[in-house]
Amino acid sequence: MEARPFKDANYELRKAQLEAAVQAVPQLQEAAVQATGGRPRPGSTQTVAQQLPGEQLEQLLGSQGFAGFLESVVPRLDEALLQNAVADVLADDLGLLADEEAEGLGGSSSSSAGANGSSRAGGGGGSGGRQEHVLTEAQSFTDLTYSKNKVVSAVCWVPNRKGVVACACTDPASQSERLASMGRLSTAYILIWNFRDPIHPEYVLESPHEVFCFQYNPVNPDIVVGGCYNGQLIVWDTAGLESGRHGGGAKGSVAGGGRAGAASGAGGAAGWEDSAGEEAATPTIRHKYMSSVEHSHTSVVGDVCWLPGIEVDRTGKVFPIRANSAGTSAQSLLRSMTLGAAAMAAQAAGSNVPRECCFFASIAPDGKVLFWDVRVDKLLKKGNKRMDDAELVWKPMHSVHLLSVAGNDFAGCRFCFDPFRLDSGNFTAGSMDGEVLTGNLIRPPGEDNPDYTRCVFAPHAGPLVALCVSPFLPDVLLSVGDWSFRLWQGVESKVPVFTSPYAEEAYTAG
Repeated sequence: MEARPFKDANYELRKAQLEAAVQAVPQLQEAAVQATGGRPRPGSTQTVAQQLPGEQLEQLLGSQGFAGFLESVVPRLDEALLQNAVADVLADDLGLLADEEAEGLGGSSSSSAGANGSSRAGGGGGSGGRQEHVLTEAQSFTDLTYSKNKVVSAVCWVPNRKGVVACACTDPASQSERLASMGRLSTAYILIWNFRDPIHPEYVLESPHEVFCFQYNPVNPDIVVGGCYNGQLIVWDTAGLESGRHGGGAKGSVAGGGRAGAASGAGGAAGWEDSAGEEAATPTIRHKYMSSVEHSHTSVVGDVCWLPGIEVDRTGKVFPIRANSAGTSAQSLLRSMTLGAAAMAAQAAGSNVPRECCFFASIAPDGKVLFWDVRVDKLLKKGNKRMDDAELVWKPMHSVHLLSVAGNDFAGCRFCFDPFRLDSGNFTAGSMDGEVLTGNLIRPPGEDNPDYTRCVFAPHAGPLVALCVSPFLPDVLLSVGDWSFRLWQGVESKVPVFTSPYAEEAYTAG
């Protein structure tokens, strides 16, 4: 028998609706506690200096060690007392400058009249001109062809030449504008200015892409390496130009007397030429080598650093460079603070330092540190000598991958090595996120994907604009970022020895 559900009209259920509110209130209780300290009472402590017995005191005063101590300390003590007598170490120099500025503004009625003329000529002082404590522009360099409407992305002094500076010029384009023009060749230049001629650059280095960092070889200044916006590395050789200059020829006459047998590779042949149509011809040096896109960085190169005295092979091993070339004095490298491990050993032995600096490193926000060998000619295999450098594939000898605090790619923008212990492989890097990292480039044996990062933390709130080792104290490191700078003695401790107060404006260099 099947019983199906049906609606009974005689039975109807109605539900009553009730609105209710419930609130839970904890019980409150007022309580007070007062702690009374102990009764203050006066107290005093007196200590008595320990005195040596008479015999021991006479023996100490008559010893050779105490006499030698006095002989070494007395000159320094005399110098310190003389400095304290001559200069007031507690004087507020900035306050004195403010007082002088107030007096100068109050006593000068025609300071604005000579802002463009007499102030520059008489910047050293005098009524009507700028005061001595005001920084004035001594000289400006502008070229209508190469640097007009551009910004300076990097500046570097030319080694072994007084009053000569090199600067890289780039377009002041935004990120969206650069992305829109990605893949197109935009010729950029590095201008070498001599203080004797502020109108015409001495010569220019031509690059198919914008250069955001470059460095001269500390041992052979004819070699210049730069990092491009697209991540490629580029090398120039100015040996032909330098030989033409020392040979006494004019700028325009050196065009045909450049490097003999210079290879003309695609993408910019190695060599240099004169700019046509100018009243004073400016020699233009094209790049000699450029790294392949596949084996370069995937973002703009943040910094490059030469590694004199060492070599890095493809297995990640570091060893002193072979001393198979002419030597140079150790003092010349000490002044540039780039003395390598082999150079230090040679200096200790009293011999010449090998004139070899063939390796450099580059860092970029893609999380990689690449190590390059500028001796590209040796990459040519025997029996397959190619006359065109365009057939060469310039690849890094070693690659190091770095990780940030969050485990992502370390966005490196600055880095430095210990110039006195390059063979140890230790380096310090700074990122766009304000992080500081310590690592080692040597690959541990038996590991395919080793972790090169030793310590990483974020002491700054913005990108690091400078990271360098002290030229006087090798274990002291300077990091500059956001609105402050810090001094470190052992970065792995994560505690700086000095932190500057926050400035009103963000730092741009250090």
